[in-house]
Amino acid sequence: MHAALAATGITGQRGGFTLPGAMVRDPALERTLRAYAHIHPDDGAELLACRAAAVAFFEAEPEPDVPHGVIHGDFTPWNLLFEGDRLTGVLDFEITHHSILVADFALSWRGYQHAVISGYEEVRPLSELERSLILPTFQAWCFLGIAGEDARTLDLSWNVAHLRRA
Repeated sequence: MHAALAATGITGQRGGFTLPGAMVRDPALERTLRAYAHIHPDDGAELLACRAAAVAFFEAEPEPDVPHGVIHGDFTPWNLLFEGDRLTGVLDFEITHHSILVADFALSWRGYQHAVISGYEEVRPLSELERSLILPTFQAWCFLGIAGEDARTLDLSWNVAHLRRA
């Protein structure tokens, strides 16, 4: 799929999207998570710790030299069509954007779906740097759409549960 998307020639970023490192470094995300921690101290502390770990990684690797391109953005089981064991279609391209390619399966991995990574590597082996990007990219994905939101209206239980699993 990445090869087919690369053939489109799209190289620019889609409005409203950013790379994972920029997402976790956004000061609005930190403000939202701090406000959330006042309301939900235990979950908020975990979210802030995960954000801090991702920020530390991306500060050490601010511009990872890894393959970039157009990604699906929601490569999850409910968006995949199969006939038996054969993948026959991919649905829901509404959050397709330009990013590091490893970002496409970081959310699908969710800390326990190791077959997603193994399957990808059957087509294109990952570098050590790409492998090291999986967790901080997953952490960044768990913060998608949170920056600047009103913490009083947020339910981040899904995010916390998946970050704990990873």
